[in-house]
Amino acid sequence: MSKLKSLNIRGSLKVSGLEYLNDPGEATQANLKKKNLDDLKLIWSHNVFFNDYIEWSLPVLEALQPPSIITRLYLEGYPGEQYPNWMMLSVETRMTMFPNLTSLTLSHLKRCSNLPSLAGLSQLEYLKLQGMPCLTNCSSYFPSLAKLHLCEMSNLEEVTTMNLNTNNVYEPAFPRLSKLEISGCPKLRLQPYLPPSVVELILEKSKELHERTITYCEGIHALPEGLGELKSLEMLVIKNTPLTSLPQSMQHLSSLRVLTIEDCKGLHALPEWLGELKSLEELVIWNTPLTSLPQSMQHMSSLRELTFCNFHHFLPLLEWLGELKSLEQLTIMGTPLTCLPQSIQHMSSLRILTIVGWEGHNALPEWMGELKSLEQLDILDTPLTCLPESMKHMSSLRELTFECCKGLRVLPEWFGELKSLKVLEIDDTPLTCLPKSMKQLTALESLSIWSCPELERRCEREKGEDWHLISHIPNVHIQ
Repeated sequence: MSKLKSLNIRGSLKVSGLEYLNDPGEATQANLKKKNLDDLKLIWSHNVFFNDYIEWSLPVLEALQPPSIITRLYLEGYPGEQYPNWMMLSVETRMTMFPNLTSLTLSHLKRCSNLPSLAGLSQLEYLKLQGMPCLTNCSSYFPSLAKLHLCEMSNLEEVTTMNLNTNNVYEPAFPRLSKLEISGCPKLRLQPYLPPSVVELILEKSKELHERTITYCEGIHALPEGLGELKSLEMLVIKNTPLTSLPQSMQHLSSLRVLTIEDCKGLHALPEWLGELKSLEELVIWNTPLTSLPQSMQHMSSLRELTFCNFHHFLPLLEWLGELKSLEQLTIMGTPLTCLPQSIQHMSSLRILTIVGWEGHNALPEWMGELKSLEQLDILDTPLTCLPESMKHMSSLRELTFECCKGLRVLPEWFGELKSLKVLEIDDTPLTCLPKSMKQLTALESLSIWSCPELERRCEREKGEDWHLISHIPNVHIQ
């Protein structure tokens, strides 16, 4: 550390292995407060424990005071119970020593039961608290905070969102908060309500979500269905929770654009009012055991992207899918399909279709050619053996991918009629040759062949039997 004294350090500095520094005098010699630093990371290993290491940690951290111009501070693994004086408000001025601080991360401070003085950090825009098991509440005023991430806070019970100001009037603690991410905080409640300025909300691994998280969402403005009061909320992600239902107030989220529901094992149905989310543009349902979808979804006039993953057998029965006239991207993964819903052919705006893990028939339906607007088709991990001839009428198709299509051994001769095709990828698919019509694909700019031994041999540059069919393509990648 003493060697840092003579170095003209600027910008960013990361100091790790502090668990081995037990001499505050050596830390003082580093003279960090005189350096021209705007980003400082101080790291103790949080997997090492011995008494001297804990005893000296506070005076060592005290000696590592950053310069007053610092804008980003990251503190990890600090094993002490108290914070150094430089992390508290000045006794004389009651002001922070770091007026320009915009980003603060406190990670794995396992013995700290409170937070440093944050009230004076008027420029703070990002705050992350992670792995602080002794911290049970958080209360401060953050006038500029835009992003708050609470992670692995096993005993955090309360974050206060309203504070009394000097005039004895309640004011928002987070007036500018736009993104809130909560992960692994099973006891947390936001009191009295979730900040209404939040635009992006991510809830993950909240074991008591049904009792806790939904409770505080519904408690906005003291209304029982208060989640709908988040009029600015644009993105909601719910992951790894035992959620069994969605609060009805969600239908009033008038600005919601993205909804992701992932690994919610207790959720078996979505409510009929889901169709009321008129602004929803992207819906992702991933590894959640739904047994049906509400018919009201056909009225989602703004829906652009729809992803299904690991669904049950009901999907082919959703003939109303074709009513989603604005849908541009459809992804179906890990679903035991026997056929695609025929109504898909009526999706006049569909540009991207991805099918992964299709366990059904070995052929695509003949109506595929009706998808005149389709620009990208990805077929992965399916028993596909042939392509329907109607596909030659897909005049907008620009990108086509076959991956792990173990039954597909030949491409049809009409393949050359895909005049708009620009990108073709063939991966781990046992094609034995290419059709002669490949020479007609004059728009093709990129051909990639991976893990296809016979095809690789036939397409070897200047030597393979099929090289003359692809020599006009500017970018050929074979491996």
